[in-house]
Amino acid sequence: MFLNQVFKINKYYKKQNGFTLIEILITIIIIGILAAIVSAPMLRNARAKANDAKRKAHLHEIQNALENYHSDHNLYPSNETWKEDLTSANP
Repeated sequence: MFLNQVFKINKYYKKQNGFTLIEILITIIIIGILAAIVSAPMLRNARAKANDAKRKAHLHEIQNALENYHSDHNLYPSNETWKEDLTSANP
């Protein structure tokens, strides 16, 4: 009987080992918020670089089109040529 009473007392006063579920969830949420704050500028930089790469690709396509026009007509198109091409393409 005496040992049962001692065991119950020790059970209530025993120091907890480990973490509770709430503590772990709060820690994960804080780490997620910090990661979002840190990664936001990096994502903006990546988007800007992607847009720059797309613009460079479009400029390269225009360059190729002008070179093809020059190889066919032995001159680069003028403003009047562009206007004629645009009006003839849209009847």
